Amino acid sequence: MKAGSINTRIMIQKYDAVTTSTGQTKKEWKNFASVWANVYFGSGREFITGGQDINTGSVSIRIRYRKDIRPNMRVLLHDDPLNIVAVRPDMVGKEHVDLVCEKGANNG
Repeated sequence: MKAGSINTRIMIQKYDAVTTSTGQTKKEWKNFASVWANVYFGSGREFITGGQDINTGSVSIRIRYRKDIRPNMRVLLHDDPLNIVAVRPDMVGKEHVDLVCEKGANNG
């Protein structure tokens, strides 16, 4: 994987339990890893659900190979949350992982 092609810094987050100052446990998004990536914006769509106008779009993100990324995580791209829909590792060369992401539908 060429270093020049991974030119965007992203933050990968996971939904994790935290303890509040009152001792209660709640879930929130916590930073998991800050990595360099190649980001490609694909198609988009717009629909109405529950009387609300929703815009979504697909984003493909390529990062260096790692084994600890899961589809229940999300990506922050310039403070914009994106749901990770699928994780597609390069199983042959172990050079990269492609994250198939979606913007706008729920977490992102």
